[in-house]
Parts: sequence; structure tokens; C-alpha cells
Amino acid sequence: ITDTAPTKRLTINADGSSVFSGSVTTTGILEASDGTNGEMQFGLGTALTTGAGTYDSTVRWNGSSGNLLFSQGAVEKMRIGNNGLNVTGSVTADGLTVSASSGATLNINTALGASDSKILLHEGTTASPSNGASIRYDGATNLFKIGVGSNVDATRLTIDRNTGDISFYNDSAAQGLFWDS
Repeated sequence: ITDTAPTKRLTINADGSSVFSGSVTTTGILEASDGTNGEMQFGLGTALTTGAGTYDSTVRWNGSSGNLLFSQGAVEKMRIGNNGLNVTGSVTADGLTVSASSGATLNINTALGASDSKILLHEGTTASPSNGASIRYDGATNLFKIGVGSNVDATRLTIDRNTGDISFYNDSAAQGLFWDS
């Protein structure tokens, strides 16, 4: 199929695959399937393959699994499935609301035994937080820590995970008060 100029717009190959050149507009439903998995893929790149593909960027729906997948740089970055949303990498948002009628849970997990999990509340940039506070769990020392000051990680209070002992720290980071539980 060609338009008025001698430019090829649609090619239907012997194997049944099609190649479009230009844009596709529909006023109804646009259907696409590989005939096996019920997949529909849109992307930019060199060659489409099953999985995340070799496309630079794709949006793929897999009918057999019911997942909607988003990939960048041929790497899956986001999946929407039966269990909800799964994001690989960082999420930048203007706000976050966690709400549930039976009680909401915000789960921050490093999945590594000696790593920190924390929430920072601060001025400055993400790369250089200052003038604020932190709530963190130090996996290396097994301490729950609250920090506040011009350095958001300046520890002011710790609770020991194993003993429940509480320590308060002064402005020079020295222990000012200790409570042995």
C-alpha cells in the first residue's frame, strides 16, 4: 500500500508480519497479537523480541500473564500486574499518600542485613540533604536512630533493637543520657 507519492507505507511479509512506515490512526480498537502469548508491543529500536525486547523503549502487554510492562534501554522498569505496581529504580513524585481502610503500611526494606533504611526530611537537594531530620534503621549496629540538625544524619536518639536500651546524644554527638531497659 502506498500513498500518492511513491513511498511504501505498509509491507506485509510472507510470514504474516507487517511493517508500517508513518503513523497509524484508528477511531476504534487497535488490536495486535503475536498469536501465541496474546502480546502487544510498541517500541523504538532495532528488533522486537519476546521479553523486555531489544527495543530501546517499549510498552508491552502480555495477555497470558496479564502484565503491562514498561522498558527503557531494553530493561524492564515498571510492571503492572495482578499484585499491583512494581518499579525498578527510583520514583520521583510531587507527593505520596499511603492509605487503606484497615490500616496502611509503608514498608522500606534494603533486603541486606547490614544496610540502612531511612526517611529523610530536609532542605537542600536529594544528593546533598541538609537542615532537617532523619528516621533510620542502622542494619550494621541494629539501632533505630532519629537524627536532626544541619546534618540530617546527626544522631540525637537511638533505640537498641535487641535490648530496648535508649540513648540520647548532645550537639557534639556525645551520649548525654542513657536509659537501660
